Amino acid sequence: MIIGIDPGPTDMAVVAINDDKKIIIADHITTISLFDLEISHFPKDCLIAIEDYVIYQPVGQAGRDTIKMIGAIRYLCDKHKRPFVEIPRGDILRHICGATKGGDTALRAAVMDRYGGSRKAAWGTKKDKGPLYGLTGSHLLAALGVAITADETRKQWEDKE
Repeated sequence: MIIGIDPGPTDMAVVAINDDKKIIIADHITTISLFDLEISHFPKDCLIAIEDYVIYQPVGQAGRDTIKMIGAIRYLCDKHKRPFVEIPRGDILRHICGATKGGDTALRAAVMDRYGGSRKAAWGTKKDKGPLYGLTGSHLLAALGVAITADETRKQWEDKE
């Protein structure tokens, strides 16, 4: 299992995938204390992948708070003895989309291609749910992108340990 996390200044999007890349958890966690409770239930051998915050210009309060959130997640991974990796967004976009251009739109299209090829096949309908059904918003898609990248580049991360 791989847990992909898209951290934000006050909450985080969390998506867990199994070895077949099937989504088994997709949720927003609004407090770090709730994540502390949840992480203790994750299997010991699951990899927690965090989208890293890369600074290109002066950072505002939301950016500083996101960096603090990443630090808190790292602390909890250490506390609960869970392996983790931080992956910069550019690496995620390059892996999933083949380029860093396009942002959330390109990521959405590339993930849709991996999970069915069309919007209908990927998300489905209420009566005929697709593998991405219920995965709404760019933060959950970003967390899925983190998890997919960590899974498909796992050897690279394991070699760094």
